Amino acid sequence: TTLVFEKHTVEDFEKRIGDLAERLSGYKKSIEYIQDFINIYGLRVWHEEFSRIINYMVDKEANTFLKNKIPLDEKYQNPNIPIPKLITVSKRAYTFMGRLVKEIIDLTKESRAIYLESLSGWVDVNGKEVLGMRQMALLRKSVGIIGLRGVDKLMSFYVVSSLRDFGRLFSSRINDNLQSELSSLHTSLVPLTSQPARKSKVYQEAVAAIMGSSSKFYKLIMDIGQLQLLRRLVVQELNFNGRLDSQNLWHSLNALNRGVLLDINKHNYQPEDNPSPSNESGLLPEVTKYLDAMGFGNSMMKIYFSRERLDFLPLFLFLYVIQLAKRMTFDKTLRSLMKRSRNEIIDGKPFCVGVYTLLKQFNPKNTQLFIAYTAQYIRYEMDVFDSKERKSDMLPEEIKNILIFLEDFCRVG
Repeated sequence: TTLVFEKHTVEDFEKRIGDLAERLSGYKKSIEYIQDFINIYGLRVWHEEFSRIINYMVDKEANTFLKNKIPLDEKYQNPNIPIPKLITVSKRAYTFMGRLVKEIIDLTKESRAIYLESLSGWVDVNGKEVLGMRQMALLRKSVGIIGLRGVDKLMSFYVVSSLRDFGRLFSSRINDNLQSELSSLHTSLVPLTSQPARKSKVYQEAVAAIMGSSSKFYKLIMDIGQLQLLRRLVVQELNFNGRLDSQNLWHSLNALNRGVLLDINKHNYQPEDNPSPSNESGLLPEVTKYLDAMGFGNSMMKIYFSRERLDFLPLFLFLYVIQLAKRMTFDKTLRSLMKRSRNEIIDGKPFCVGVYTLLKQFNPKNTQLFIAYTAQYIRYEMDVFDSKERKSDMLPEEIKNILIFLEDFCRVG
C-alpha cells in the first residue's frame, strides 16, 4: 500500500516514494549482511528477484494496451518462488507500477502544472517544483534503474494509445465538408513560397471551420507532448546516473553506438561496398537493450506506430498553432510560452512536442510542409503589419508567439 496515492499532491508523492526507498534499502542491506553467513550471492539474488517482480508488474500493466497478451506466468513465474497475485487496490491501475505512472502523469497535467525548459521539469502556478530532476533521483532510489526503465516502458504504451486515439478522432471528424475546406485552403496557398493577398481571409475562415472540436484535439496533442517530455526526463536520469556509476560501460556503449551508426550510414551511401548488420546476428536488438538501459534513447525520434497517411495533417496542425498563438503569451523571465489566463488549460512546450511527435510518425515531407505553412503565414502577417499605419514597430504578439513556437519546434527535432 506504499504506492497507493490518495491525496494526489507533490508532498504525498515524495513522501511515499521516499518511504519506499528506505524500506527497500533496509531489505537490501539485510540480505547483504547475511550473504557471507549463509554462503550465497545475496546482492545477485536481490537484483534478479527485484528485476523479475518489477518486469512482471510492468508487463501485467502493459497487457491492458496489447491485443496479443504477454504470457506472464510462462515468462516470470517460478513454482519454487512464485510472485504473489496482488489484490487490485485502485481502479486506476492493476499494479503498483501502473499507479506510480498514473500519478506522475496526473501531477504534470496542464491543468495543474506548466513545463519549463530551463528547469527540465514542471512547476505549479505558484512556481513550486512539481516534477523535475530531484524527483527523478528520488524515484531512482526507490524503484531503482529497473523501475525507471519500467516507468519509461509504460509511458511509451500511453504515447501509442494517445497517438491511435488522435488518428481515430482525426479520421472521424475530418468529414467531406472539412476536407473540402482544407483542400481549397491548400490550393489557395500553393506555391508555399508565395503568400495570399493582404485582404484575403483564407486563414480566418479555415481556423473557424476546424474549431468545432478543438478541445479534444488540443488535449490529445498535449497528452502526447507531456508523455514525451516525461520519457525524456526519465532517460536523462538513467543516462546521468549511468555516466556516474558505470563509466566504463557508459563509454563502451557510447563508442559501440557511434560505430554501429557509422556503419549503417556507410551502408546507406554505398550499400554495395558496406553491407548492413545482419538481422540473424541479433546485434541491433541486443545493443538496443543496453542503450535503452543506459539512457541513450531519444523518445523524440521514435516511430511509435504505422498507419495510413492522414490527409491534410500538416495543414490541420498548422491551423491549431495559429489558434494557440492567440491564447498564449511569452514570459521573458521564464523564457517560455505561457497561457494568458489561468482558466486556460494549455501548455506551450507539451503542445509543441506533441505536434512534432505526430508529424514524426509520418513521411518527413509532412514536417517540411508544416514548417512551410508556418513560414508562409509569418510572411503574410508581416506584410499586413508593414502595410498598416502604426505608432510602434513592435511585432504583434501573435507573430512573436508563432516565431517562438517554430524555434522550439526546430529545437525538439
